[in-house]
Amino acid sequence: MQDRKPLKTRTYVHDPSLFARENLFYVKMAGEYHRVSDYRIERERMESLLVIYVTEGELTVCLGGELMTAPAGSIVLLDCRRPHSYFSRQPVSLRWVHIQGNAVFAYAAQLRRRMEKCVIEQPDGLACQAFLGLFGLLQADHYLENSVSVAVHRFLGDLLEELQEKEYRPANHIMRAAAYIRENYMKDISVNDVAELHGMSVYHFIRMFGRQYGMPPHEYLTVQRIACAKKLLLFSNQSVKNIAQTCGYQTAAALNHAFQKQLGLSPSAFRAQQRCQNATFNS
Repeated sequence: MQDRKPLKTRTYVHDPSLFARENLFYVKMAGEYHRVSDYRIERERMESLLVIYVTEGELTVCLGGELMTAPAGSIVLLDCRRPHSYFSRQPVSLRWVHIQGNAVFAYAAQLRRRMEKCVIEQPDGLACQAFLGLFGLLQADHYLENSVSVAVHRFLGDLLEELQEKEYRPANHIMRAAAYIRENYMKDISVNDVAELHGMSVYHFIRMFGRQYGMPPHEYLTVQRIACAKKLLLFSNQSVKNIAQTCGYQTAAALNHAFQKQLGLSPSAFRAQQRCQNATFNS
C-alpha cells in the first residue's frame, strides 16, 4: 500500500448562524497551502480581515501600491476592503483565515495604527499559538461558533498587546533619552551621541523622538539650552560668552545663531528688552 501524498491545498468553508454573523467574530473561509508555486491572488474588495501565517518560503504582498516581503514565520494582516494582492513564484506554504464580525475592522484600525507595514516578521509566540488554536477549530467539520469567536478575540487581543508592548519599549528608551538631554544639555553632546548611548540608530531615534515629543531631538536640545540661556540673561550679569559656555554652546556666536533662529533677536537684545519691560512694569 502506497503512502498518500499530502494535499497541496485545503479549504475550510463554514456557514455561521445569523446570531454569529450579527453578534460574534466569525469565519466563513480558511485554508492551507503546502509548497504551492506560481501562486497569486488579486482582489479589489472583500468585507474581511485576512490573516496569513507563512510557514515556509516567502510571500510578496502588495497593499496601497507598496510591495512588502513576508518571510517564513511572519504574519500578514490585510484589510480586504482595500485593493491588494499577494504572490510567490517559489514554493510557499501558508495558512490563511478571513475574519469577519462587527468589531473586526475596529480591531484592524487599532492594529494598523501600531504597524509600520502589514507584515509582522517576528510575531510573539502567544500570538502564533492563538492563531494556530483558531486554525485548529476551523479544520474541524463541526463549526463551534462561540469557540471560534473567542479564539479570534484571543488572537487579535494577543497581537494588539504584543504591538503595544513593542511600542512601549522604544517609548521608554525615548523618555530616557529626553531625560538625558535635559540633564546634560550644558555638555558638548550631539544627537548621534544620545542615540548611540541608548542603543538606537540615528534614523530610528530621530523618527521615534519626533513621534513622541513633536520635534526632532536636536531641536529639543536647543530648547533646553535656550531656556537655560534665557534664565541666565534675565537673572545674572554674566557675559553672553560665559552664558553660551554654561548652556552648552562652544561660542557666543553659536548661542547668538540659536537665539536668532528661535526668537528672532540676539541674546543681548533679549536681555535689554526684558529688563526694559521689567523697569516699565516696576515704575
